[in-house]
Amino acid sequence: MHQPCDFITDAPRSEVHGGQKQSVMEMEMTANLGNLDRVARVILGLALFIAPLLNVPAIWSGSILAYVSMAAGVVFVATAFFRFCPLYRLLGVSTCKL
Repeated sequence: MHQPCDFITDAPRSEVHGGQKQSVMEMEMTANLGNLDRVARVILGLALFIAPLLNVPAIWSGSILAYVSMAAGVVFVATAFFRFCPLYRLLGVSTCKL
C-alpha cells in the first residue's frame, strides 16, 4: 500500500553506499511535504504565476520581477506535485506525517 511518505524516485545528492559512490540519479527521494503544505504550495504557486499575467497588483510591470515570480510559482507547484522539497531535505525538515 502506498504511504504518503514512501520512496518516490531520485535524490538530489550523492552518498557512499557499500564502498561505492552513488550518482544523483541512483539515490532515493523521500517525500517530505504533507498534504496541508502541498495545498498551500499549489495556492501560492498559482497566485505567483498568475498575478504577473494579470498585472495585479501593478508591481508586476517590471519584467524581471514578473519572471522571477512566475518561476517561483512553477517551483512551488512542482514541489507540491512531487511531494518533495530539496530545501526541506537540506534543512532536515518534513511536514509529512509518518
